[in-house]
Amino acid sequence: MKSDIAFVHAPSIYDFRRRPLKEGPIGDVVPSTPLFEMYPVGFVSMLNHALEEGFSGRISNLAVLMLSDDTFDVERYLKGVDADIYGIDLHWLPHVHGAFNVAKVIKRIHPDKKVVFGGFSSSYFAEEILAANEAVDYVLAGDLLEKQMNSLIDAVQRESNLEGVPNLVYRRNGRIVRNPPLKDPDPTAAEFINYQILVKNSIKYHDVKGHLPYYSWITNPTGMTLVQHGCQLNCGFCGGSNFAYKNHYNYISPLRRDPSRVAEEIEVVKETINSPVFIAGDLNLMGEKYYTTLFEEIKNRGIDLPLLTEYFAPPGEDYFHTFSKYVPQFMCEISPDSSNQKIRSETGRYYSNSELEKSIDTARKYGSRKFDVYFSIGLPLQRKSDVLDDTDYLEKLIASHG
Repeated sequence: MKSDIAFVHAPSIYDFRRRPLKEGPIGDVVPSTPLFEMYPVGFVSMLNHALEEGFSGRISNLAVLMLSDDTFDVERYLKGVDADIYGIDLHWLPHVHGAFNVAKVIKRIHPDKKVVFGGFSSSYFAEEILAANEAVDYVLAGDLLEKQMNSLIDAVQRESNLEGVPNLVYRRNGRIVRNPPLKDPDPTAAEFINYQILVKNSIKYHDVKGHLPYYSWITNPTGMTLVQHGCQLNCGFCGGSNFAYKNHYNYISPLRRDPSRVAEEIEVVKETINSPVFIAGDLNLMGEKYYTTLFEEIKNRGIDLPLLTEYFAPPGEDYFHTFSKYVPQFMCEISPDSSNQKIRSETGRYYSNSELEKSIDTARKYGSRKFDVYFSIGLPLQRKSDVLDDTDYLEKLIASHG
């Protein structure tokens, strides 16, 4: 069945089934494997908006399909995915090998169709990508691209001038051209992470696995929403920092989403898959007015799903007290990255171990079911001995605060 747009997600390493891979120190941060088979939630939102505007579309999670079956034939499958445009995400850099190889396969099978890249890494390296990869026709740079993607679909189908597609980077007369970004007074209005369309599309295209957000989603489903785009902070390693976002993805950072819209997405998860929901973005940093409004929206809608929340700095007692009044089941996670406070501050995280430990104890006091703490290697100033110190600190942390 033909579609106007097919969103294709590649594994991090395209030929992983033929390679004796050693993944290295990759933590279980998200419910996916080291092949990074979890596609961006932007796929769901862009697909939802395309369908609302009368276009047809589907998601093809090649990574899940390849993980599910050692004999799965990628090229045979892609021959059956007929679309005018193939959208491939190159968001985080681990997907470089997979994304470019899948683009080549698609272009070989469908030479007259268009391939567009998107995501943070695609946006940052847009000109380099187009200069070095003939299999990629366009890069749609930036974030919150629901409206821009629909404009691109329309322009391609009408064979009209691409100058009217905001955020588009493309080739014209041998030169690489970057169109101005969309100056939208309400850039989050078109965004809606609607898991119902995954169910409907799985039936329509007879492709359940191709629409799965990650490999274990059927047995271990998790929904996702986010409270903002961009960030208040400037952590030195983060591609989504305040500086990075304002300079490469959108001219405003952070962009807060309407709490009622976030609650509505969580409600859709309850109605569709009735699973825990991960809320991306630090609710505490959003401020008391914002998080209280969101919690009230959640409670008023009768939502009782477990919520997994992330924090960029340790929340205090007032926050957890309010959280527990409205949401009885919640879990927390934070990434101090290092137990060495000098190393931690070098990355942009300015809090002490005692503040971290106090926050963990406070969360447990108010009913947090768990508190995941993540550490990293390869940080500025970090030595091997510092990493070993981290393991010692973790043992003490679990013994004293677990």
